[in-house]
Parts: sequence; C-alpha cells; structure tokens
Amino acid sequence: MIDEEIANAGADPKDMEEKIIRLESNMETMMSKFAKIMAEFTSSQSKIKQRITNMESTVKSVRPDDISEVVADK
Repeated sequence: MIDEEIANAGADPKDMEEKIIRLESNMETMMSKFAKIMAEFTSSQSKIKQRITNMESTVKSVRPDDISEVVADK
C-alpha cells in the first residue's frame, strides 16, 4: 500500500523550485515564439492590404469600354 509518511510529507521544495524554473523558461520560450509569429502575421497582413489596394486601383482604372471589349472577344 501507500506509505503514509511519504504521502503526508508533500512535495520536495527543491523539486518545486526546479519545476518553477523550468516553467519560467518554457514561458519565456513561448513568449518569444509568439512575438515572432505576431511579427510575421503583421508583416503578412500589411503586404496583403497593399496588394488589395493595388488591385482596387487597377480595377478603378478600368473603363467600361475596356470591359465591353473583353466581353465581346469571347
């Protein structure tokens, strides 16, 4: 069965401290990875917005006569 003294002794403070240090390290790693992902997302979002703006400008510059010529060619 379970040794009651061991069960009642609780966790070793040294083990707890090591776990906390490991958790802090993991948290720092996760935060740096998250910051990198956010930077990549922001960059991609900016590029996509610029592409959309360029496409809108292109579409606005197309005259109705140009569209009817394309439709007539088909």
